[in-house]
Amino acid sequence: MTIGRIKYKQLKSVKKGASDVDNYVNINLESESKLLPPDKINKIVDLGDVFNKEREESKKYRFVGTILPVFTNVLFNISGDKGPDSFNIFQFNNWVDTAILQQPSEPDAISNDKSYGWETFDGYTFKTDPFDNSYVGPADFTYSESINKNLKEINGWFGFYDPDFRKVGFCDFYDLEPRRDRFDPSTSSSIRNWEFTITYPYAIDDQNHLVKGGLLITNAETRILGGVPMVVFGTAAPHNLQIGDTVRISDVSNLVMNGDFTVQSVGLENGDSKDTFFVVDINPTTATLGPIFSGGRMKRLYYGNEVTYYLRKFKKIKKFETQTQLTPNDYEVYPLAFSLNIYNDTNYQIVIKDDIDISDLKDNLGRPLSEMYLTMIKTKSDNMFTRVQSGFDFENYYGNTITNTTDGRAVSNIRKIHTLSAPLAPFDSHTPIEDNVLITNNDFYGDICEYSKYEVKETILQKIMHRFNTVDRETTVIKQLTNGAIYGPRPEGYIYYPHYQVNIRQFSNYVEQGDSTTVDIPEYAESLGDGRYLWRDLLTLGYNDGQDETLDYPFLNGAHYLYDNFCVFNRRQDPFGVFGLYYIDEYHRDIFGDGLTDKFEVKRANESCWWVLIDIK
Repeated sequence: MTIGRIKYKQLKSVKKGASDVDNYVNINLESESKLLPPDKINKIVDLGDVFNKEREESKKYRFVGTILPVFTNVLFNISGDKGPDSFNIFQFNNWVDTAILQQPSEPDAISNDKSYGWETFDGYTFKTDPFDNSYVGPADFTYSESINKNLKEINGWFGFYDPDFRKVGFCDFYDLEPRRDRFDPSTSSSIRNWEFTITYPYAIDDQNHLVKGGLLITNAETRILGGVPMVVFGTAAPHNLQIGDTVRISDVSNLVMNGDFTVQSVGLENGDSKDTFFVVDINPTTATLGPIFSGGRMKRLYYGNEVTYYLRKFKKIKKFETQTQLTPNDYEVYPLAFSLNIYNDTNYQIVIKDDIDISDLKDNLGRPLSEMYLTMIKTKSDNMFTRVQSGFDFENYYGNTITNTTDGRAVSNIRKIHTLSAPLAPFDSHTPIEDNVLITNNDFYGDICEYSKYEVKETILQKIMHRFNTVDRETTVIKQLTNGAIYGPRPEGYIYYPHYQVNIRQFSNYVEQGDSTTVDIPEYAESLGDGRYLWRDLLTLGYNDGQDETLDYPFLNGAHYLYDNFCVFNRRQDPFGVFGLYYIDEYHRDIFGDGLTDKFEVKRANESCWWVLIDIK
């Protein structure tokens, strides 16, 4: 639509007294938008449907998470610098010359560039009383007294304060090795202490000793149930059985113990270990039980059909743009501002800087991916630590701790794994699932699983753990000190979970059944061999068909945004000295784990309410 208009403009005078001249300008206004003609609307677009369609089709993920660590150096080194000159407690006295002439040579200065361990407390400055001016040569304290006086623990970190407590200013605390900076996951650290990647379950291993032919049975004992003696079997990994289930037992040398049985109960007589022990009606007088039990296999039956057991293997996911695996330069870990845990340790943010691509990826069962994992691997931290080995955290029962047979060591109990050799080793190490785990490995072991074809259900039974120790603790020979001895090596190390699950999709709670005439049977459906198929639908994001929690996360700019919190702990292998790794031979022993003790009182008589007071020490 064009509108004509005349604009009047007054010209500048070129001469005093000159007349104004009118100037006419035509302006055309044109519209670049047009109104829709009435009754010509072909389709109404639902923005919600468009959004859901784009979200379902997108295979691009962006990953951010928070790492919440709880670390400790409770298993600290044997070797250590003994005490620098800056700790010279006599420099404030008038008789400096005499004291310095008689003290041994020491390092020049104290700093966290130095290495401190048990041996540090044998140093001159730690064994001298700063208020004792009668120094003539011998130390004021023995080595053991020096340890009791100077060794401190602050929020799980072991170390010491400046022994000259007369100095003005703050009391500096110095970590024993391994120092806390050896565990710092930050990528800005001068040394990479942890490496990270994103993995997914892509293959299975059903030939491992723990699962080959069924789930490994490691124990058999007697249990009285309802006044009737029965046999209780113990498995290395959790059995996933409930009362009333049918279990098939095989490969037991005593034929009486082989066959199909109904589970009468789970757990031991005192109620412990319900996940790993189950009771069947076998007369124990006809069975071979206790330490002479040689093992066997079990399979849960679902309506007469055996379930299968296997170890899952994880593989790195590729980047979206380059279709290459993540490298150490593709992620960043940095401290979260003002974010500390209850032990005053820093929390960290991890950001994967490249998009993650799951296009055409299938899991170990040939299904679309429903989960991925943040995988973290401990490095040697500039040769401070040993290689990383993997195994499973099994309970402390006889069949799970055997080390004098090949089959016993094949149980791969993480609590019985070390890197020592005879004659220094306390026992033969269990065989690791992986003997040297590096971020450059092609794949990683993840867990033990059970799969029930007729339930179309995969259940994780046990997650794998990684183990490492400091090189000093596992290679140091016996050290003689002035007032005692530090013996070695000390095979107990640290263990941690390396894989942290991130759910990206959910499968339905309901099993679907169809045949050749059924429309839209997914390609991952299980064929029963008689024309029938079973499957679980892969649910749309944000949809709930009975799950405890609806899975939903942001979708923006064509990509899914994942965020999760990851609680990371480094634990001790043998804190209570029950697996044979705890160092107990000579002083000074490693720190012993203190158990929790509950004290409670209950008031009941003639009270309108009951209350319980619990004092945990």
